[in-house]
Amino acid sequence: MARIRVNTEDLKTKAKDFESAGEAISRAGDEILAAAMAMPSYDGQLSGPARKAGYAIQTQAKALGAALAGDAESLRKAARDFENVDNQAIDLFEENTALMSDSPIYDGPGGEGDAPIRQGGTPELLIFGFLAYKDYGDYVIFWRNGQTITIEITDENRSLISQYEDYLDEFFKNFADLLNTYNYLVQQGISAEKIFWVFILLVSLDLFTAGLLDKLGVALGIGLVAPAIVKSAADKATEMAGMSPLDIIKECGKILDPVNPEKWLPELTNLLQYGQGACQALDNANEVWNILVPPPALPESPYVRVPTPPTPTPTPTPTP
Repeated sequence: MARIRVNTEDLKTKAKDFESAGEAISRAGDEILAAAMAMPSYDGQLSGPARKAGYAIQTQAKALGAALAGDAESLRKAARDFENVDNQAIDLFEENTALMSDSPIYDGPGGEGDAPIRQGGTPELLIFGFLAYKDYGDYVIFWRNGQTITIEITDENRSLISQYEDYLDEFFKNFADLLNTYNYLVQQGISAEKIFWVFILLVSLDLFTAGLLDKLGVALGIGLVAPAIVKSAADKATEMAGMSPLDIIKECGKILDPVNPEKWLPELTNLLQYGQGACQALDNANEVWNILVPPPALPESPYVRVPTPPTPTPTPTPTP
């Protein structure tokens, strides 16, 4: 079944149109009755039937006007209901965004109750795909991709841990700003589908990383993207290859609003800035992490390669 998209401002406009039409029809009924009442009598042959018809027309006009007024109120109620749902979703989104960047949690592992001296991200919300940390001074807990890792802080790893936390904090800030910009565009009436299509386009242009797109999908509650949408964005990226960042932003403005694309250039500039900042911070964090916690070495193959036998050295043929 096709998804139904509702513009509440359109509903309110139509409600006014219905209401105006109802009032006009009611007035027309009154005017017709007044005209009928002013008809000459001609011994009752004209005034009587005219008044009877005038009353009937007025009754029908008032009934139709009342029906249109009822339709107008129904449209207004529908608009209010949709806006209430949107506002609830926005409120929940803003609460989650605030929790992502600064969630005061005061229970250490094992329930000691000691507060971390530094923390970032919110592992409880899964917003960053379990990308978070809590630093207790002598040890730190990291959450990465569904795994929880506790590391004792020593003189040898203290600098690396601090670098990794700095990069995560930078990522969290840029990511939260990115989500806030997305939220603002949605509040201004830009559909979530169009904005995420722009995200996919920026990934296809290598301006965002695929890892950032995955985290955006988790944060925004967007599941798997249809292959047709990915292909459409990739085809558009092929057309835009070689464009400057400013020209790319202008093209994205046309995607969001073909009628007034210039209006959204500041927000699109922010999307690009925050997205690239988040990507760079995440790449830097991953580089430090691979030094701090080197990936396990690949197991040796159980198969022994059979040596290639040496080629026989040719023996010169004696000259007779």
